[in-house]
Amino acid sequence: DERRRFTLDPAEIALFNPNTRTMPVFRTRADAELTRKIYQRVPVLVNERSDENLWGVSFLRMFDMSNDSGLFVTEPREGYVRLYESKMIWVLDHRYGDFKGATQANLNQGTLPQVSVEDKKNPNFHVSTRYYVSQQETSNRLSFTDQKWLLGFRDVTNSASERTAIFSIIPKVGVGNNLPLLFIDNNHKDLFPLILGCLTTLVFDFVVRQKIAGLHMNFFFVKQLPVLVPSKYHQSDLDFITPRILELVYTSYDLKSFAEQLEYHGKPFSWNEDRRALLRAELDAYYAKLFGLTRDEFRYILDPQDVYGPDFPAETFRVLKEKEIKQYGEYRTRRLVLEAWDRLEGVEVGNPDDHLSQWAAVKPKQETISVAQPKPESQPAPVQTQLPATAKPPSTVTPPSKVVKAIDPPAGQPTLTDFGLYKCEVCGKMVMGFEKVNHEQEIHGGKGVEWKKVR
Repeated sequence: DERRRFTLDPAEIALFNPNTRTMPVFRTRADAELTRKIYQRVPVLVNERSDENLWGVSFLRMFDMSNDSGLFVTEPREGYVRLYESKMIWVLDHRYGDFKGATQANLNQGTLPQVSVEDKKNPNFHVSTRYYVSQQETSNRLSFTDQKWLLGFRDVTNSASERTAIFSIIPKVGVGNNLPLLFIDNNHKDLFPLILGCLTTLVFDFVVRQKIAGLHMNFFFVKQLPVLVPSKYHQSDLDFITPRILELVYTSYDLKSFAEQLEYHGKPFSWNEDRRALLRAELDAYYAKLFGLTRDEFRYILDPQDVYGPDFPAETFRVLKEKEIKQYGEYRTRRLVLEAWDRLEGVEVGNPDDHLSQWAAVKPKQETISVAQPKPESQPAPVQTQLPATAKPPSTVTPPSKVVKAIDPPAGQPTLTDFGLYKCEVCGKMVMGFEKVNHEQEIHGGKGVEWKKVR
């Protein structure tokens, strides 16, 4: 099947995974080409080989659920705070799962009862946790930052769920290791809505699905995901994105500090499912344009079979599509984001020439791919609700000269195609072959360990 055949040269492997030089696996040639186009326009979050970290990103696993279990208590007490776990969050939702009412069957399956819409409409409602941990111990582990809220993401995930990249703002409390934290430097704190918006879009999630091979969003994996750098944005983008991110995030008083950083001092925004779907659709469409996609490429991300026909051997958000068809009688997300895209026609977004003062980065090579004979699509009906989307043309600054870095051979990296499953003889964790080196660095402080090949 020619639709499944594609080639990657060493330079392209380095483009996708510059730190590990591991071979990505794509389902179809269209997936490979579209992912390549994105990476040619948008660099990885942290390039360890070129020492580029344009957002000043750092990571933290605060409390290990096993090794630090002696610090936890099961009842609230004075001087203790809640201990958040990954099951409690969803995309831009810090009140998704609640340990209150959780059964042993829930815990065995790794799930929690979902918070009701009625509870989410209550700005004073906060979710219950399984454990509590000392406020002083939590403060000690966050002593490097004065930030009064946190950004976490689910460590355990997979490419077959409704969403794969699950990022959310959470209160400044204790956090388990299955909910790693991401920080950016103080130079970019005023731009935080921009990176948060990028990490929670469908386009970003599409790339995550193409690249994830195991079940974990490890630090080394997140570092190699494409994240729009500060120089790709203009003030008009901040004006469009910030109020939408604020409204999606600030739905309860326990995130008041986040709202105040964005200079908002009003009440939390009411939880409204339809309104939130519209806001997220507008952000998805806006970021698709920032990523440099065409409308048909965006349609492909939403549903490849909508573009190439029902027999096309690829899927992206099938679970989301099936859930919405069952719930709403239509693939609502697809309709809303394409309507939002159409409302943005004629509006210049981003900084397409990559010109922006002190954060100007190397201009990446751009490539346009054509979608082969897409199916004709009926025009969507206009929506009744529309948020203002005024944008200004970006200011012009002389661009920097292009720098081309030589691609050095892999150093100390495992075989590119090592997709075997290995068990660490020290901690018992199962990892893929290409994850062994990173496991040793992140879990065992760089010490070599014995491995047993499982398959």
